[in-house]
Amino acid sequence: MEFMSLYHGSYLSPIIDEYFRYQLLMTRVDEISSVEEKVNNLLNVLKDIGLDFNWLLGIVSLSAQEIAIKKKLDELGESYGEEDFQKLADKLIKSMEERIKHRVFLSGLKSML
Repeated sequence: MEFMSLYHGSYLSPIIDEYFRYQLLMTRVDEISSVEEKVNNLLNVLKDIGLDFNWLLGIVSLSAQEIAIKKKLDELGESYGEEDFQKLADKLIKSMEERIKHRVFLSGLKSML
């Protein structure tokens, strides 16, 4: 911070700003390269055991759906344990159906009053 304040307002300030932006960009490029390398390593291992990118994509999609279902169950105040995916999905559907029926019933009562 002190280093940058020395050059603030001088003709070097834009050059120094660009240097720091470049360093930040290169750090991000290195991070992306590292992730890409890890994914490539994973795909090579999957290939060795007869699996492919489609299998990986399917697993990631199912995991994301399970996380979303559990998050919604938490929001609705529903408890769940270590249940399989289908039971979790059924519990969410049932909970949402009950809430919709309850809202429809309440709106019907309000319209009668």
